[in-house]
Amino acid sequence: MNSKFNPTSADLAIAPRLERWSKIRDSRSTRLRGEVSGHPVLDDQRIFTSPLLVLDRCKKWARTTSRFYVLGEPAYRQPTELEIARRRRQLQDHRKRLVAGKPVQLHTLSDTPNISRAVARHTAATELDGRAILVIMETAHPIEMAALDDAEKCLLNQLKAKRDGMLF
Repeated sequence: MNSKFNPTSADLAIAPRLERWSKIRDSRSTRLRGEVSGHPVLDDQRIFTSPLLVLDRCKKWARTTSRFYVLGEPAYRQPTELEIARRRRQLQDHRKRLVAGKPVQLHTLSDTPNISRAVARHTAATELDGRAILVIMETAHPIEMAALDDAEKCLLNQLKAKRDGMLF
């Protein structure tokens, strides 16, 4: 492989580190977004990289058009089996409440971490009703929406159906 795309240990030793990173695609390119440290030009902050050329998740490095990055933890990690089982159980409880017609307190933010992260960026409330969650999620960043798992998407769809079909 061309050395331009295959880092040496010296390249990685001087490369900035990107934590809580994720791939972002737009109409022209794919980039990384994350919290950078040790960047030669930028202070430690949240950045979008230049267009991505190579991503090696196993060896934890990436090559963009401008430089190599050492990759830390990704923004989204795969949930454990216990977390998945707990989330399924909590979602079943929410569905039962929807069917029972008790939609005032449909959601506890700790139940779905992706939704709660997006909501926490907009409010300090620990519990919100379904309408407030929908209003916040409709203005959420596309990255947050992409991070939702199927259960969370289903919950949002149920909240939308409940909002559009009847009053809370």
